[in-house]
Amino acid sequence: MNVLSLFDGIACTRVALERAEINVKNYFASEIDKHCIKVANQNYPDIVHLGDINGININNLPKIDLMIGGSPCQDISHAFSGKGLKGSRSSLFHKFVTIKNKINPRFFILENVKSKWRFQMDKAIGVIGIELNSKYFSAQSRPRLYWTNIDFIQPEINNEKNIIDCLEKNVDEKYFLKKNLQEKINISYQRKNSRSIKIEKILTADKTIINDNERQRRIYSIYGKAPTLLARSDTPKILTQKGIRKLTPLECERLQELPDNYASCLSNTQRYKAVGNGFTVSAIEYIIKSRNKLKPMQSGIEF
Repeated sequence: MNVLSLFDGIACTRVALERAEINVKNYFASEIDKHCIKVANQNYPDIVHLGDINGININNLPKIDLMIGGSPCQDISHAFSGKGLKGSRSSLFHKFVTIKNKINPRFFILENVKSKWRFQMDKAIGVIGIELNSKYFSAQSRPRLYWTNIDFIQPEINNEKNIIDCLEKNVDEKYFLKKNLQEKINISYQRKNSRSIKIEKILTADKTIINDNERQRRIYSIYGKAPTLLARSDTPKILTQKGIRKLTPLECERLQELPDNYASCLSNTQRYKAVGNGFTVSAIEYIIKSRNKLKPMQSGIEF
C-alpha cells in the first residue's frame, strides 16, 4: 500500500497500519514540526518526508492507495477563538481537499474536531463527517469527526478501559500537586464500585490553588475515561491514592494507544504536545480495517 499522510505529526497512522497488519510499500509524510519529525524518524526511519504541504509535487508520487490527515483545528476548535476555515491554519483543510481531488486515492480519511464549520467541510470534501469517539477503543474520551469513503459502522460500547489501566506504578513527585496546595482542596469523594464509560469529574479546584482556566483545574477519577488530551504540557489532573497529580507523558501515550515511550526522544514539554496533537491509534485502525466497504461520493450535498 502506498500511503500519503498529510499533517503527519508523529506518524500515528503508521502505527495503526502496522496493527491492522497492512503491508506499507511507501509511506509519504508531510509535516513541518521538527519535534514530530524526530519522533516519526525514530520509530519509522523509512518514512519519506515531503516537507510543507504547500510544496508537495504530486507528480512525483506513485498511485496513492490511502490518503489521510488531520488538518489543523486551531481556527475552528472550541478551545480557541479562531477565524474558521479562513484562518491561516485551518484553511489548510482546503489544501487537503485539493490534493485528494487531484490524486484520487483509493481510500481517504480526514480527521478534525466538531465545529460549526462541519457542513461546509462536508460539502467541500463530498462526504458527511461521521463522529467517532476514542472512548470505544481507549481510556480517553476524544470525540472527532471523520470524513472518509470507508463505510465504517459505529462500534458497540463495550470497552471498559479506564484511566487506571494506563497509570504508571512509580511516579516522580514532580507530577504531584504540592502538599500545601493539596491540603486546601476538600475532597469528599467515594469511589464507585463499577467502572464508568464516561468522564468522571470529582471537582474543580479553586483558581487560587491551580492558576489556570476552568478545564485545566478539573480533577478526575481514575475509574472513568480521561478527557481529550490537548497539545500542552499541563495535562488532566487525577486523584490517586498518593494524591492529586497530572498525567505523565507515558500515560498520555497510553491514552492515545501508542507504544510505551514512543515519543521519549523529546523533552517532556514537546512530548506532551506531540502526543496530544496525534490521532488515537485504535480509532484509525478501526476505520482502516473497514476498508473493504466503500461509501459512494456525494456530489452536490444540500443542507
